[in-house]
Amino acid sequence: MTIRQELSSCEYYHVDSFTTERFQGNPAGVILARELPPEETMLRIAGELQLESAFAAPSDSNEYDYDVVYCTGVTRIPLCGHDTIALGAVLAQRGELPVGGALRIQTDVGVLILEHGEEGWIRMSQAPPSFGESTDPDPLADVLGIDSTMLVGLPPQVVSTGTPFLIAAVQDQTVLDALGEGTERLAEFLAALPGNPVGLYCWAQSDLTLNAGEIRTRCFCPGAGLPEDPATGSASGAFGAYLVKHSLAEPGTISIWQGNRQTRTGRLRVECDGERVGVSGQGTIFARGELWV
Repeated sequence: MTIRQELSSCEYYHVDSFTTERFQGNPAGVILARELPPEETMLRIAGELQLESAFAAPSDSNEYDYDVVYCTGVTRIPLCGHDTIALGAVLAQRGELPVGGALRIQTDVGVLILEHGEEGWIRMSQAPPSFGESTDPDPLADVLGIDSTMLVGLPPQVVSTGTPFLIAAVQDQTVLDALGEGTERLAEFLAALPGNPVGLYCWAQSDLTLNAGEIRTRCFCPGAGLPEDPATGSASGAFGAYLVKHSLAEPGTISIWQGNRQTRTGRLRVECDGERVGVSGQGTIFARGELWV
């Protein structure tokens, strides 16, 4: 008890984002504190929880409602979509984000808007898209251990709506399913690219030609300590902007199913008109508790 009296308590939630099923979607930590802990402490908490985590504290500013920082156990990241959806689900459950309501959160990429829609859908705005350089697909194919003909369409390109990702198309869902988890070679490959992409976001181009109504994707972020990320809001926002910019999709809502069929998958909606990007998903609270820091 003496130790606890010297420390500050934080409310903690474990949320499965982009799903209505426990043990699916993307697990996220949400830590609500009176004020944000030091960055080193946040990194250690995220590492202890083994979850990408959103740390949120109420703000006194008239410009926004919460200060939010995102951390893995390895690094602080500018934006994490599934953590943001998880935060929205928690605030909705606490009654702080009612249906039809909105909150402003201050992040490393600026002030974003959280909205609570029907059926528990949480929508987050993202930063305006920025488009980086394209890269030769052959070295990427070599790193992934696939034939270069399996990478199709436009050359892989770095795109960001807050966090940069390298976006690459593969032939179809069969090729997508056969991709292995991110390796150390992939981490080194991404680290050497201009634009500092934190991960590789692959999608099945045949889903567009088959008019499937939903696009299958997978995301690998070994450099951030995430061999595979099951449902990635920040990457999905960049992907939606990429599709619209290159006229591969009309402006509007794009439905995405992301993940590994054998482990975890999630469903996301991306809204993009070319300049504004929003990502929506549902969240299921798995656990709650108290942390002492």
